[in-house]
Amino acid sequence: MIIKEIKYWLIRRLLKYSAPLLHQLEQPSIKKYGSQACAHQPVFIIGPPRTGSTILYQTLTQKLDVLYVDNLVNMSRGATWFGFWLSRRLFCNKGHNSSSSEHGRTQGLHAPNEGLFWYKWLPKGHDFIDFGEIKPTAINQLRQLINALMNRYKTPIVFKNLTFSVRLRLIKELYPKARIIYIKREPLYVAQSIIRSKEKDGLALQEVWSVKPREVEQLKKCSNNIQQAVRQVYYIEKQIEQDLKLFDKEQCMIINYEHLNVDALIHEVQAFTGCKLRPNQEVIQLKVSNRQQIDDAQFDALKQEIEQLDWKSYSTKI
Repeated sequence: MIIKEIKYWLIRRLLKYSAPLLHQLEQPSIKKYGSQACAHQPVFIIGPPRTGSTILYQTLTQKLDVLYVDNLVNMSRGATWFGFWLSRRLFCNKGHNSSSSEHGRTQGLHAPNEGLFWYKWLPKGHDFIDFGEIKPTAINQLRQLINALMNRYKTPIVFKNLTFSVRLRLIKELYPKARIIYIKREPLYVAQSIIRSKEKDGLALQEVWSVKPREVEQLKKCSNNIQQAVRQVYYIEKQIEQDLKLFDKEQCMIINYEHLNVDALIHEVQAFTGCKLRPNQEVIQLKVSNRQQIDDAQFDALKQEIEQLDWKSYSTKI
């Protein structure tokens, strides 16, 4: 374990300090491939945190021949094009066989990562992004990079960074024809998991764990973690439901955590994205688990909080 940590530390340092030079060296390739017409559209996995989005991401990137940000690419986020090149050289487009994670964090250099390269262009600590909030030059640079990657490797790229659940307006500006996969789960169990994650991380009441919706300041004023977690899920879903209307119906796919099935899922997503299957790859087993993990009093309070809100039309005023 110590040797592995030292190896990762060395890789991170090498990539970090060589990034300025690598960034300059990769620019001609990005401009070359990024200026060409793109035959593919990126795929974005969205949804509230704790809905099974990570295992969905792991499953799709294991079985489908797609690009994705792995942990190695994330380490080289100062030179993202080079990171993809290096990952392809080392792993030869093989599956990652990664099926475990902790709060979205995976193990192994080839395992899927949410990707921090976005923050070269996008704000940190400010999740919701409205139309016109990001400068056109930044949008053009992002689009050029993503187009270049898809053109170079002739396949779509799948992103799972849940802040994009409240950044669909930015996606519309970046890629009006993008493919959106929206994973949903019973709010009771999502909120329960958020509460447990927040307590595990030792966050104070006024702090919001993970994705921060447009109404983040209202969440900071909640009277307890139960109320905050339920409303966090509610606000995120409300934003998603509202902003999905910006896209044509055929661009959007909704997946229910409770109905996850590997074989059906892979074929549905394959048809939805137009991706090819990655041959002879180990199947990742999806384990659906909705069960009470907090005491009865908290669980009952969660139910009561959820019942106060309209989860169909999201028209309830809080």
